[in-house]
Amino acid sequence: MKLTRVDGHVGAVAPFDFAKSAWFLGRFNPVLDEQSIEDGAITKAMAVDGQAVVFRARPAGGGGDGGGDGVDYELFSDAPISEATKKAVADRISFFLSLDDDLREFYKIGQADGPFASRIEEHHGLHHVKFLTLCESGCWAPLAQHAPVQVARTLKHRLTEAFGCSLEVDGRTYWAFPELTTMAKVDEADMARVIANERKAHYVKNVVEALMAVDEEFLRTAPYDEAEAYLRGVKGVGQWSAAFILLRGLGRMEHMPLDLKPMLKAVEELYGPGQKMQEFADRYGPWLGYWAFYLRAGHG
Repeated sequence: MKLTRVDGHVGAVAPFDFAKSAWFLGRFNPVLDEQSIEDGAITKAMAVDGQAVVFRARPAGGGGDGGGDGVDYELFSDAPISEATKKAVADRISFFLSLDDDLREFYKIGQADGPFASRIEEHHGLHHVKFLTLCESGCWAPLAQHAPVQVARTLKHRLTEAFGCSLEVDGRTYWAFPELTTMAKVDEADMARVIANERKAHYVKNVVEALMAVDEEFLRTAPYDEAEAYLRGVKGVGQWSAAFILLRGLGRMEHMPLDLKPMLKAVEELYGPGQKMQEFADRYGPWLGYWAFYLRAGHG
């Protein structure tokens, strides 16, 4: 089968190190094995209006040394790739890798924070890596509730293979998680049958319907409390799930729960026992999520 291929470029705010993004993606549990990370490139699938598109992203000019030249990409599909589709994928690559995040103020605060300065040095140029789409992060939250990550990942794979789309590129089949409009059409009973869990299917359906009813831009840009309140109003979405969707699906880095056990353990290991978490929230302000991201990325 002959594939259509187009290429392009998206810029990044310096400092940006593509290699560190690829490193983090390769150990991000919810998406393990859903992309290939080889020869300095990330190859991954997404769905655009029902069309499976595989993108291969690499540092611009083959670099990746902490600069800000951005990302070069190739797109592959078994159908023509329109300019609108190309733009949609390019925008999503930029959002997925948080290429527009300007980390200079965060670094200034972090470098003055004794023990944390080592994290800045270690991860310099690492921008936040999100879920590829809001639908994927929204569905992951109820799938992961009260379940080991391996179990949640299996359920996610079942949804992907039942309702998503795929494309073979260079001998490997890449699966794209279904779009929000696709998931909205899935009957709850069919979803429950696929994942063999009626309760989780019900909660996933609730989340999908709620995300269909709101503009993603509102969740990205509204005051945090308003966006959180909207998500908390969805049956099956608690404090953790709302915070997770806002952080890992939408890049809302200005807030996060401070009492999660893995976070507390990472803080104690770096800073020592007896830390007051509110002091970190006060110190980092809108960069609290990035502080947590770098802290956990270097933990374990």
